[in-house]
Amino acid sequence: AAITPGQMAAFLRRNRELPDVEEDFCVDDAESIFHSDINALTAVGIGFGCTDTAFCAAEPLLRQELAEFFVRAYGYDNPDETDFFVDDDGNPFESSINALANHQITLGCNPPDNTEFCPDRSLSRAEMASFFARALDL
Repeated sequence: AAITPGQMAAFLRRNRELPDVEEDFCVDDAESIFHSDINALTAVGIGFGCTDTAFCAAEPLLRQELAEFFVRAYGYDNPDETDFFVDDDGNPFESSINALANHQITLGCNPPDNTEFCPDRSLSRAEMASFFARALDL
């Protein structure tokens, strides 16, 4: 199944052990069970939405969005600015995608070549588990 930004917020919040916050950052998450997770992530600069004021918690999370969440949560970088994939040129999350590849959190989506990241594809729970396993060195 595809994972949602709301679910990702819950996973990251638990992993980072972030406390509740009072501020409400998004106009579209009041009814979401992930409301407090979204606000906790956004308060520390990890959370971001589909617009400046909306989080779109129930939409499918894209692989490119996971890259941005992980870079914000774990501080990955790509100091040599290596371009690892052919399918993310001009993508707004390209630097985050390359930072994940630089730290071997992602290997690509087209084995064995692994020249593509598939940034616009939704992220499955299995893929998310693989990203977390690599990120947490499990």
